[in-house]
Amino acid sequence: MNQDDAEQIHRTSLRILDEIGVRLEHEEVVERLVRAGAVAGVGACEIRIPPQMVEDCLATVPSRIELADRKGGKTLLGTDSPPVFWTNPGLHILEGRELREVTSRDLAAIARLSDHLSNIDGVMGMAMSDVEPWHRDFVGVRVIAENCRKHVRALCFTPQG
Repeated sequence: MNQDDAEQIHRTSLRILDEIGVRLEHEEVVERLVRAGAVAGVGACEIRIPPQMVEDCLATVPSRIELADRKGGKTLLGTDSPPVFWTNPGLHILEGRELREVTSRDLAAIARLSDHLSNIDGVMGMAMSDVEPWHRDFVGVRVIAENCRKHVRALCFTPQG
């Protein structure tokens, strides 16, 4: 992708956010965004985000961030950094022909495997069916941390999470 392609994607994204908008699942988040400058949409929990609001928010983003693992390793990320690879958050696991929901045991196994794979830089939480949604955020972090020393990323299941 060249710079012109990236700019075209950015302009199109701004237009979609402004003209079509997004639907969010939490009224408090919608209210906060409207107070910050978003425009309430037609349907429930729908908002449109003006281009200037996006630009103002992007202006606050640091040009580089540092990710650390629990082995003392650090990765500096910026626009010119090499890519990093993470596990994928998910809802289901396919075993043979059977599709089943992910459990905390599955997340532990994925974290242990990822800890031994040099091309995986971090582990994301998953939607563990054996843990209530209100607890999945912190239980997921705990399960990963108990089984892996790479960077851990919570998968949030509630607005409070």
